[in-house]
Parts: sequence; structure tokens; C-alpha cells
Amino acid sequence: DSELQDRVAIFSDHVINNCRNNDVFWKGQVPRNVIEIQSEPRILMNDRGAAVPNIAEGSWPMVEGAMILASAGLTRFCLDTIDTQFETAFEAILRRNFYRVEHLNLSWDKADEQLRRCSASVSGYFSPKYREAKFKQHIAELGASLQQ
Repeated sequence: DSELQDRVAIFSDHVINNCRNNDVFWKGQVPRNVIEIQSEPRILMNDRGAAVPNIAEGSWPMVEGAMILASAGLTRFCLDTIDTQFETAFEAILRRNFYRVEHLNLSWDKADEQLRRCSASVSGYFSPKYREAKFKQHIAELGASLQQ
């Protein structure tokens, strides 16, 4: 979300590099209303007159930036975990369904039909192109292992 990226961009380097062992959430004060949120500036002027992010300990902009980064990190972790679980499940379905010599000559259309019957939720998670590529890779590996 570009709005969230804009909000956190000025704080991300500071949060990532300086707040690993510092609990920014405990020291921050969550605003009670919109007036409090808007009363705390995101940008301050430093002693030299340069505009800098408000990274004061406990400032709402700093806490908000840290929360957005933490949420994004957690979301990325969850999505990666889901992808990995579906990938593992799809590979298991390929191994369970295509393991004999006669499977080496199976057409992709018939294989895809069988995969969708076995687990529509797992096979449907991936695009047809991706499923076909994984199937062809599995068949190539199966052919190599059956030749040994």
C-alpha cells in the first residue's frame, strides 16, 4: 500500500537499524484521538535547519512507523509460510500420483485433470503455467530416477 509506505519510509531505516533491542512499543504513547495524532509532527527541524523524521523516543510517528514495519514483516512471513506449505503439498501430490514408468508419457491435460481431482485447493493455488512447469520438472526427475 503506497500510503503506508509513504508514512513509514522516513522511519524505516531508523527502526530497522536502531530498534532491534529497544522496545519502541513500550515507550510509545498511543494517541487517544485524531487531535493527538495530528498534534505530533512527523518531521522536525534539527539544529542546522534540516527537516528530519520525528524519531524521538516514544513519539507517535515513531511508534506508528514501527507498527507498520512489524505488521508488514509479519504479513510477509505468513505469506511465505503459506507459499511454502502449498509448494510442499503440491510436490507431495505429484509424488503420490505420478511415480511409474507409464506416467512418463502422460499428457499435461490428463495430469492436470488428475491433480485438480486429487486436491482442487492445492492445485488451484498455483497458476496452470506453474503447475505444468512443476509437473514437467517432476516427470524429468522421475525419468532420471527410473533409469538408475
